[in-house]
Amino acid sequence: MKDRDRPLSPEGHQTAEQMAREFVRADLLPDHVLCSPARRTRETLAALDPYLDSDCRITFCDALYDAEQDDYRATITSYSGDHERLLVIGHNPTIHATALTLIGSDASNSAAQIAAKFPPAALAVIFIASENWSLLRPKSGCLQAFIRSRDLDRDNTIAESD
Repeated sequence: MKDRDRPLSPEGHQTAEQMAREFVRADLLPDHVLCSPARRTRETLAALDPYLDSDCRITFCDALYDAEQDDYRATITSYSGDHERLLVIGHNPTIHATALTLIGSDASNSAAQIAAKFPPAALAVIFIASENWSLLRPKSGCLQAFIRSRDLDRDNTIAESD
C-alpha cells in the first residue's frame, strides 16, 4: 500500500474522535482547514467535520503531503486568506518543524514538550498577532496550548499533567 493511501488504525480513529471533541470543548474550532490529501489526514478531518460550522472552508492541499520545504509557512501564507482560525492537518516531521519555527524560543513546559516530540493527533494552538497571514515569520507566534491525546481522559477533559 502506498503511504498516501494508508488509513488510520482503529486507535487512530478513536484518537481523532477524542481530539475532535476537545476542539469543541476548548472552543478551538477553525474557520479554515488546510488538510493533506493523504487518506489518514482525511480520516482525521472526518472526525472533526460534524462539529465544523457550515461556512468553514476546507482545502485539500498537495503541498502538505509533498512538503519540500522545512516547514509549512509558505503553504499557510498562500492558502489562508482572511481566515481567523486556521487548522493545518499535515505530517511529521514537517508539522513538528513548523510549530517549532513559529513559536521560536518559548520557555514554557508545553514548548519543551513540542521540542521533545510532536505525536500523531497532537494539537499546537499558536496565536499569531498579525491579521495578515502573508506576514507569517519564524518566531511570530505565541504558544497558547499543546494538547496530546494522552493528556485527555476518557471524558475528554484535560487530565493532570505528567
